[in-house]
Amino acid sequence: VKTMASIAVCPVCSGSRTKAFDSTILRKHHVDYHLCDSCGLLQTEKPYWLEEAYSDAIATADTGLVARNLDASRRLTALLFFLFDKDARYIDMAGGTGLLTRLMRDIGFDFYWHDTYCENIHARGFEFNRAYCPHAAVTAFEVVEHVEDPCAFISTYSDLRVRIRCYSQPSVTPDDPRRRIHGGTTHVRQASTSRSTRMGPWKKSRADWR
Repeated sequence: VKTMASIAVCPVCSGSRTKAFDSTILRKHHVDYHLCDSCGLLQTEKPYWLEEAYSDAIATADTGLVARNLDASRRLTALLFFLFDKDARYIDMAGGTGLLTRLMRDIGFDFYWHDTYCENIHARGFEFNRAYCPHAAVTAFEVVEHVEDPCAFISTYSDLRVRIRCYSQPSVTPDDPRRRIHGGTTHVRQASTSRSTRMGPWKKSRADWR
């Protein structure tokens, strides 16, 4: 039986967390979801099923993968063209199969791919190399909600000398946090930082980007 004392503090703000609800992951693991009372982070208990969940980096049930990448490329194009140097170098971290990198390169941006767990299929020859820093921006779409420690993941960019980090993640509604839970890993809500840009039609909350 899990007690309040056994729930770890929030990895984003070190605030206290309470159990929001429980759910079944991968059709067999009974898992508690914890909600931070301070910053609004929603996250599972410590994930022990990740190796099983990520045996394939891309879920076969993810039928919206291409559509979301097309949407992200359109949003990024407007952002980078008007607010950044269109001739600068960019990185897509945790870039999956390289589809977004390929789309952005086809549009005309100098994008490079990086992903520790997934094979680069669409952007071969354009892998990220730390020797070619700095970069104008780093993108990381649909990844922050999957990591156990969001701040630690973001800090991996600290030596890249980038101006801004652009990434997306789902929000949850305070009245019904279950509505945005899907997939079966560690999904999180917004966490605040002054140097990041959140992209997407997600609802605002008290922990939205300032």
